[in-house]
Amino acid sequence: DVAHTPQAVSSVIQTLTEVLPGQQLIIVLGLAKDKDLDAVTATIAARFASFYCVTAGESGRDASEIAQALR
Repeated sequence: DVAHTPQAVSSVIQTLTEVLPGQQLIIVLGLAKDKDLDAVTATIAARFASFYCVTAGESGRDASEIAQALR
């Protein structure tokens, strides 16, 4: 439970890049149904080469829907 908006996702990515320079980053992503799937995944897809998508409980989007949006 780290970031819920594209702006927050960008901030987390920036921090990880600063704290772990040169490291290959892999993201585990689950997203609630009420979050902006397209905006969040566009932000993430631009910075990560590998993703693990998960369904985050009853209020979460299906992992396959998240994976499709990242393509």
